[in-house]
Amino acid sequence: MSLLESEESSPLLTGDADSTQDAERSRWRSIRVMYFTMFLSSVGFTIVITSIWPYLQKIDDSADASFLGWVVAAFSLGQMVASPLFGLWSNHRPRKEPLVCSIILNVAANIYYSYVYLPPSQNISHATLGSYLD
Repeated sequence: MSLLESEESSPLLTGDADSTQDAERSRWRSIRVMYFTMFLSSVGFTIVITSIWPYLQKIDDSADASFLGWVVAAFSLGQMVASPLFGLWSNHRPRKEPLVCSIILNVAANIYYSYVYLPPSQNISHATLGSYLD
C-alpha cells in the first residue's frame, strides 16, 4: 500500500462536503452558545459584585475592604476548582447532567447567600461560603 493510497482512504477525504460543512456549522454554533453563556455569567457576576460591599456592611459592621477581597476571591477560587471538574464530568457523561447540576448548585448557593444575615453569628463566614459555592 503506497502513501498516496492511504491518504485517499482517510476518513477526512471519504466524507462528502455537505457533512463537513454541517459539522463546521454545528461546531461554530456550539462555540457561540458557549460565548453567550459566559457573557451571561459575567453579567450575573457584575450584578452580584456591585452589591457585595453594601451587603457585607449590613450583615457585619466589622467587615472591611480586605474581607471584601476575600469574598470576591472565594467566587473566583470556586470557579477555578469547579470548572475543570465539571468539564471532565461532561466529557465522560451526558452533557445535560453537569449542566443541570451546576444550575441547581448555583440557585442553591444564591439562596444561601441571600439568607446570610439570618444566623446570629459568623455571618461573614457564611457570606464567603455562599460566594465560593456560587
